[in-house]
Amino acid sequence: MFNNQAGYFRASQSLPPAGTAKKVDGGYIINARSPYQSGNPYATHAIVHVMLEGSPEGAPEFVHAMVTADQFSRIDDWGGERVLGMRASGSNSILIENQFVPESFVVDGNWLTVPEITTSPGWELHRNSIYLGVPQTFLMTELVSVMVGAARAAIDEYRDIITQRTTILPPQQLRSKDPQHQRELGTAIVKTDAAEAILLHVNEVYEERSRITAETGEPFTRAMDIEGFGMLIEAGDMVSQVIEMLFRSAGSSATRKGQRMQRYLRDVEMYRSHNVAQYGQMMQRIGMVDLGAALAIY
Repeated sequence: MFNNQAGYFRASQSLPPAGTAKKVDGGYIINARSPYQSGNPYATHAIVHVMLEGSPEGAPEFVHAMVTADQFSRIDDWGGERVLGMRASGSNSILIENQFVPESFVVDGNWLTVPEITTSPGWELHRNSIYLGVPQTFLMTELVSVMVGAARAAIDEYRDIITQRTTILPPQQLRSKDPQHQRELGTAIVKTDAAEAILLHVNEVYEERSRITAETGEPFTRAMDIEGFGMLIEAGDMVSQVIEMLFRSAGSSATRKGQRMQRYLRDVEMYRSHNVAQYGQMMQRIGMVDLGAALAIY
């Protein structure tokens, strides 16, 4: 795995089911067109989520399959003007056609239906408790940490704008002396601080629960995962509101091509479009779980 020209291992991964795996002697034949494989321009491998051919009708089985860089082609559907935001992330789709992977490069992919975790391939290999957790909170941590950083950057940019530009209507003064701009800056700072506090707290709880599972065998359950997942959705919504508010308040000059505030807004709207960032839908599902619905619905 590590014996490659790059001299290191780095794999992109995408969670949406994106193709098929056909069982053959010693492994599987993979066919997939997998979107949002973030980092694949720099990756040595790619992990795709594919359905097993021959799965029972109405109850498909999925696996995560890993292919090497020479087994996939990168589709030119990211960067530049192709997407609204996150243009530098390298989240191109990849195409895999009739590629063989050995059984050791394939693991179970039905994680959405697992009610609890007591072990995992990562734990068995590394004996590191961080691998013992239900994945949804971990996914939201990746997304929300980026958005908290974007909100911090937007605050810095907004502060520069209001300390250099004057109000339009008389009495003209620096915007930093205008109560409305002061209020919006203060709101942005407090909301971003609160979102970061939520993010750090959720990660501390996640780490502690993973440690307990490692030491005692007590399961890390999907109900525990939902708890952190929901708080992170709230944190993501808070910092999204911050960036949208600061963009509106920064003035029309901030909308011009190349302006930093415009970039932060584009990035946050990309986050808003993500399936797990659909606030109302996710909150409704969390409510269903609390009322006794199946834990695998989110």
